[in-house]
Amino acid sequence: MLDEEWRPWPHWPFIVGLGKIVHGPALLCAGPGVGMGVRCVFAYPEGLIVSFSVRGVGDAVRLIGYASPTAGTPEVDPDDPGLPLSEVRLAFTVDRRHVGLTGTPRGRIFSGAMTGDRDPDPVPIYERDLDAWVAPLPRDGRLQVQAGWPEVGLPLSTTILTLHGLDEVQDPDRAHGAVQALR
Repeated sequence: MLDEEWRPWPHWPFIVGLGKIVHGPALLCAGPGVGMGVRCVFAYPEGLIVSFSVRGVGDAVRLIGYASPTAGTPEVDPDDPGLPLSEVRLAFTVDRRHVGLTGTPRGRIFSGAMTGDRDPDPVPIYERDLDAWVAPLPRDGRLQVQAGWPEVGLPLSTTILTLHGLDEVQDPDRAHGAVQALR
């Protein structure tokens, strides 16, 4: 289902305000030296911004460099065919309806190395923060997230997030400052 629904995101909607935090951090999937999780879910009357984080260390970074056209890992030889090019896979289900990923997540990528006090050899690291737009707001307060990146060792997994405080976002009279407009 994820592969069939993967398509480019045409445009993000124009959003005014800071949103309401309706879910905090949660681990979605992990593999040897690599993991992916939700950092935060922000709700707006028009939909959700789901912030994700992907982190890799050591040998996993080499796989990420081979697999991703956007990783930019300096340790990888671009002429080596390595693994087929791929990307993080995300799909969403809202109110039992698969909404897919309506576009490519946006965010920042950092690739580099870290050294420890006892180990002078640098250890490659990969950090990627990305955001996805999901609409509409779930009526039942649950967001099903399918996530993974099998080519780098992150198995596809499904997690159901229970979102708290959506009623305050959907009904501005109950918001009590939950959605702050920027003026």
